[in-house]
Amino acid sequence: MEEWREYLEYLANRLQRCADSQDILFGQDRNEYREELDKIMRETKKIIHNADGSVTVSHTPFSEEQEEIRKKYWEREKEIRDADQAYIEETYAMISKHLLRFWD
Repeated sequence: MEEWREYLEYLANRLQRCADSQDILFGQDRNEYREELDKIMRETKKIIHNADGSVTVSHTPFSEEQEEIRKKYWEREKEIRDADQAYIEETYAMISKHLLRFWD
């Protein structure tokens, strides 16, 4: 019985991680290019105050080096998102394997 309880707690922890991974900021700490991209975005930020009182925010063109960091950031972001999706699918497969036993 104790093993079953431990297994259920393990699944609960996995489900919590799956829920957390749906937060758009969940993968940010795992993306090693985040700080560099944040810096680039601050450095290239261009704010234009329009005559009608509105504000337009854009960025100056990126240098080749900055563009490479941006590219690496988004590639890593996709890797993280894909890994999280695989984790979710694995977790739900584990649940489906024992679904009928959960009410025993």
